[in-house]
Amino acid sequence: MGSERRLANVRIALENYQELSQDGFSPEQIISLLAIGENIGNVYLRQLHNPQNQAQIGEAIGEIKRKDETLSRPSVTQYIVLRTLVPGLEAQSQHYLANGNMPLFVLSFDQMTGVKRAMETLSQAGEVLTGGLEERLERDLAISEIMLVDQVSKLDLPIYETSRQRLLTELRQDALENSELLKIDESGFRLLDALLLRAQSPVLEQDGHFPLTTFNPPDFAIQGARFGVTAYKEIYPFTF
Repeated sequence: MGSERRLANVRIALENYQELSQDGFSPEQIISLLAIGENIGNVYLRQLHNPQNQAQIGEAIGEIKRKDETLSRPSVTQYIVLRTLVPGLEAQSQHYLANGNMPLFVLSFDQMTGVKRAMETLSQAGEVLTGGLEERLERDLAISEIMLVDQVSKLDLPIYETSRQRLLTELRQDALENSELLKIDESGFRLLDALLLRAQSPVLEQDGHFPLTTFNPPDFAIQGARFGVTAYKEIYPFTF
């Protein structure tokens, strides 16, 4: 009986998903959900200052370095950010989907997408410098697609507003441009700050520089990216 109820909730959520895909959120809904999202993000960020969590982060950093001493500090940091923020947001999104709460599903899923997009931007820029960009782009896109399709019970829903090939072209161009910022500032701080600034540009919808969002406008993904960048800057000093 529990599985039948869960399936019914998922079906209701998917119907709401389709409606939201067409109609979007009202300005009032966006403001309300962003306030909820701010509280969620602040909980995760406060946990970074917990001594026990800091000790666990230190152990994780040491473990990563022992496995591969050639990894750069940005690579280590972005891995820790993903490991720290993404599992909780993913679990939340699955919970909201299972219970038919589509607005909070979209919020938590897009926040997770924003965290991932910010860290992927950094990684892709780094791959330009090492010659592994194409493989990285294909892997990142495949993971994003599988994650969304799995969330909505294997149904074939629209994932991006642009075609996959156009998205690859945009990401490739972004990576080339971002690699120049990474050359100037090896910490990645300047690159990530530029990403957030560009993501909030009034011409965002036209230039397509922040495409990996579930809905327009991409407020929730940008909020997630901001949390990811903040976490990155707080964790980076521990990776020396």
